[in-house]
Amino acid sequence: MIMYLAGPITGVKGYRAMFFEADAYLTGLGHTVLDPALLPEGLGDCNQYMKLCLPMIDMSDAVVLLPGWEDSRGACREWGYAKAKGKILIEYDVMVRTEKERPHPSPAGAPSPRGEGLEDWLGGRVYVDGT
Repeated sequence: MIMYLAGPITGVKGYRAMFFEADAYLTGLGHTVLDPALLPEGLGDCNQYMKLCLPMIDMSDAVVLLPGWEDSRGACREWGYAKAKGKILIEYDVMVRTEKERPHPSPAGAPSPRGEGLEDWLGGRVYVDGT
């Protein structure tokens, strides 16, 4: 599954470490990750970055919301855009907690958090704001 990372960047020290951790975790689960923290600095304001980020969301199957996303103007814009486009929205913390609570290895035939089975694994739920 292709996943886009959305989270706070502007004014956040060490934001790349948070994005790198999520990128590595999701890649380890077999997903392709689109990571806006890999974009170079100095391209302009948030609106300039959105010109690159929104098409990345278009290419994704899901948007993974990193801690603090709700306090970020850019991440909130990405959330609204992804929601309007019908993308799967997943809070990273909820995904990690849910994965840790899953019995391992998965029983034969059980949905897996890898690849196309993620929607089944999530039970069709959107993990945003505790819903």
